[in-house]
Amino acid sequence: MKRSRCSLAVLVTGVLALTGCAGPDGAIEMVPIESAQPASQPEPVTLVMACDSVRFPARIEGETAWLFLPGETVAAKQVVSASGARYDGEGVTLWLKGEEGLLMQPGQPNQNCVNDRRAAIWEGAKLDGMDFRAVGNEPPWVLELWPETIVLKTGYEQVRQSWPRPEPTNLERASRFDLADGVSVLLEGKSCADTMVDERYETTVTVTTPERTYRGCGKALH
Repeated sequence: MKRSRCSLAVLVTGVLALTGCAGPDGAIEMVPIESAQPASQPEPVTLVMACDSVRFPARIEGETAWLFLPGETVAAKQVVSASGARYDGEGVTLWLKGEEGLLMQPGQPNQNCVNDRRAAIWEGAKLDGMDFRAVGNEPPWVLELWPETIVLKTGYEQVRQSWPRPEPTNLERASRFDLADGVSVLLEGKSCADTMVDERYETTVTVTTPERTYRGCGKALH
């Protein structure tokens, strides 16, 4: 039996592509190829803009910036600008250039702003739907409590481990989550100081693993 030899031919008409392959009788069989998938949307970006006289979170999702200003929420659309990224909505403008920005509001003087990176991480976690977040130092680690998952990231490489979130064991002014692999998470309702950033939190957190114990501070996000 003679084997046919196939050569690939691509015909582009709009978004349709076809391949041609010679069959045993020499006829060309055209087979559609799936069109390229659209580019995925970029991940949302959260900022906490510290301005001259106001401080507010901003959430950029695609071409829309949600500005959570005191007393109002503005959905600002991206518009063409000579430089940076400019968002306009309901008479309010946020013009971003890197980590800095300019806030313009009707009847008010323009305000210079700068993104508070550390606060933006916490605000971003809240807007992403995280319930609780904790941090610790030496080595650095982060604990995340999501509605259905508990995530622990450790070391400068942020090595990630995750477990299904169980029902907690309620103790006196504390809750304990007993996870698989001999890991437990203890949340105690007592004040905790993060000396690396000189900030106090409402909850003292202890994460115990077979290898070591991590101690740090955290807070509820909702």
